[in-house]
Amino acid sequence: KGHTVELMGKEQVEGADGYKLKITKKSGDVDYYYVDAETYLLVKEEGKRTRHGTEMEAESTFGDYKEVNGLMFPFSLSGGVKGMPQKQSMTFEKIEVDPDIADSYFAMPAAAAPADSAAAKPAVKADAKPAAPKKK
Repeated sequence: KGHTVELMGKEQVEGADGYKLKITKKSGDVDYYYVDAETYLLVKEEGKRTRHGTEMEAESTFGDYKEVNGLMFPFSLSGGVKGMPQKQSMTFEKIEVDPDIADSYFAMPAAAAPADSAAAKPAVKADAKPAAPKKK
């Protein structure tokens, strides 16, 4: 896709040894990923983000990894502006991979008729034929 990845070295991340990877995207944007040196799971991500027209340094941390259908998922995520104590955190109780979901969940809801037009117009079936003219 035109991105490049560089190994920047080994650092302590969230209390464990981790590899710091520099990802330079095709657009020129740069992110840093920190991967646990033992498990090779993503532990932290840093990069510049634009929110409401303001560019800021953001960081996200990933933890409490659990296996679901043979894949490892972080069950806790935390993110916010780098260096600021306020963070948004999410904790997942359950992650499902490829669950059965009824097609009806993806159906467009029926459009409601405007309140004033429903009383003014009689209901007509879409396949109804016009009445034959009366003979005199």
